[in-house]
Formats: sequence, C-alpha cells, structure tokens
Amino acid sequence: MAVSRASTKTVCSALAASAITIVLAGETSAMAQEYRFPVDTYKSGPAATLRETPNMKLGSKAAPWFPRTIETLKANRPPRFKLETVALLKGSQDIQYLAVKWGGLDLGSPIVEFHKLVPQAGGSHRLYFMRALGDDIVHIRPPTGQTVFRGEPTIAVVDLGSGGSGVSGYRLRLIQLARNTVDITPDWAGRVVDVVDLNGDGQFEVVAIDDRWAGFFDGRGSAGPHLPIVLERKNRQFKPACAAYGAIYRKEIGLLNRKEIGLLKGYAEERTAPDPRKAEFLAGAMLAAAQIRWFVEADRLMSALKVLYADTSWGPHDTKAPTVISEFARVLTDARRYQASPCAAMATGSRGGHHGFQRRAEQFRFKKR
Repeated sequence: MAVSRASTKTVCSALAASAITIVLAGETSAMAQEYRFPVDTYKSGPAATLRETPNMKLGSKAAPWFPRTIETLKANRPPRFKLETVALLKGSQDIQYLAVKWGGLDLGSPIVEFHKLVPQAGGSHRLYFMRALGDDIVHIRPPTGQTVFRGEPTIAVVDLGSGGSGVSGYRLRLIQLARNTVDITPDWAGRVVDVVDLNGDGQFEVVAIDDRWAGFFDGRGSAGPHLPIVLERKNRQFKPACAAYGAIYRKEIGLLNRKEIGLLKGYAEERTAPDPRKAEFLAGAMLAAAQIRWFVEADRLMSALKVLYADTSWGPHDTKAPTVISEFARVLTDARRYQASPCAAMATGSRGGHHGFQRRAEQFRFKKR
C-alpha cells in the first residue's frame, strides 16, 4: 500500500517538534554524551578484557600454590573440559574464591564455576564447590574484582547469552563473594545488562531492561520497545533511581526520535508499507520520557503515535491502532499516578507486549469443571 506524502509530512513534523524540545531541554554533561543504554550484553568483552585488581589475580600463577590446585581441578574434569579463564578473588573476611570458565568444542555450552578455597595444614588448600552458571555464551567480565559497592564484599559479574538475535537471552548475573557466594542480581527490576559508574562517584550503578513491551509491534528478536531502568545500591539493597540520570534518558529519546524521522522519510521516498520500527521507536521514546517523569515530552510523543496510527495509508498496522493507543495511553496515565516514583513507567502495569498473550496463556491453564 502506498504511503501518503502529506501524512508522512504531518508525522515527521510532530516528531521534529519533539526532537527540538529534547535538544533545548537536554542537560549538558559528560555522562549524557558518552553513555548509551544497552539492550543486551553484546558490548561485553571476553575474559581477556579483565584486569588484575587488589582483590583479583588472573592466571594459573596467581599464587605459588595455585598451579597445583588448578591441576587438581583439571584432573577431576573430563578431557573435553578446556580451562579458559582462571581468577583468584578475595571476598569477605579475606576468604579466597576461585572462578573458572570451562569451554571447549566438545563441552557444548561453556560454564563458569565458583569454588571457595579453605587453607589446610602445610600450606595446601581445599576446594569447596559453590555454584555454576552456564549458557551458550559465557564470560567473566568487568567490573569483576573491583570495589563496586562501597562497604560490601567483592562481586563477580558473569555475562550469559543464549545466542541468536533474541536480546532477551543476554543478561548479567552478579555474584557476591560472601559466605557461600550470594546471587544479588535484582531480577525484580528486569534483565540486568550493565554494571557501570554513571556519575563518576566511585559507586557503580546497575542498568536493567524492562522487556514487558518487547515484540509489541513485530516479532524480530531484537524488537522493542525496551525500557531502561537505573538502580543504585544503598544499604545493601537496590533502589530505582531513573530520574537522577535524566540526561542519559533524554539522549536516548533524541536518538530514537532521529531514527524514527529517518525511517519515515525513507519510506515516503520508497512509497512502500512502513517498517513497524517507526512505531516502536516512538513508543520507546514515550516510555523513556515517562520513566523520568518528563510528561510534557511523553504527551508530545503520544500525540505523534496517535497521528501515525490515524493515517490508514500505513498498511496492515492500522488494524492494531486501538490496541496500541489504549495500551500506551494507559501506561502514560499510570505513570502520572506513580510520578512520586523515581522510575515512573516501571511502576505501571502491563497486559503483556505480545498481542493475544492472555488468550494464549488461558489455553494452558487448568479450568475448573
């Protein structure tokens, strides 16, 4: 179905007005200019990017007794296990932990194991297995071994990926080296994708992705919208803190707007049915604006989304207009209700991003007779 040039011009104008607002209202800071919210952990480097710290030594020569310990560990594994990464970490009460990554083509999925080292008489050590994490892709990645949360034990960051284009399969696990190792990953906030010092104060923040609306507009593995959530660590608990990092969100909104305008112009020239990403970018920008309680911009973006779906020349997506408009209008209304929250959009409910999800789910539930 052909795209209406007049309609395209109307939508582009609405989006451009939003983009201009973003430029004028955006904060100027190094943080806002350098950092972008990731939606997955592709940017995580392999174990080679790890650097030794006062709390972490790398390699089989990390301590005089270490080679013998490693050989013992290897002897208790089948030949197909290939030792790829070895890290000796200092946890709480100066207890030492061993983190090892096993790989190899014959192993299948790689795994990371954690062992606690207990000194024995004569200078030897006994290994006590703590836990293992595995998936198709596994890395021990920075900031493992660094002082991430003040006054707390060292953490190890394990990067797990299921492979393929589905970003929901890429996430981080945060293993705190206390007692028998503790998984402190804040799963309640979403899928953790980064551990980074966003404001340069030496205290790291955690970035998670809320995937509730992923795949709302189409079925691509990377399809969004994906809503970022920033968490701070206080009193050994994670606390939502999105509004404190508004500059990063505003930059993200600006990028999404520019992508959307580019898509619309491109399709106007090609005169073909539009890519569903145009609506995805708009909705993602609206969610990000609501997240930091920037409701003036969220309203502008919601209006642009309505204009987009009011134009029936956009092809098959116009049949979803009532669902799209009602869902994101409801989210925006709920975000206003929870605007006392530092992450207003996160506090809202959702019926699920995938069309027909509840109907399909009901088919698998037991019915009372």
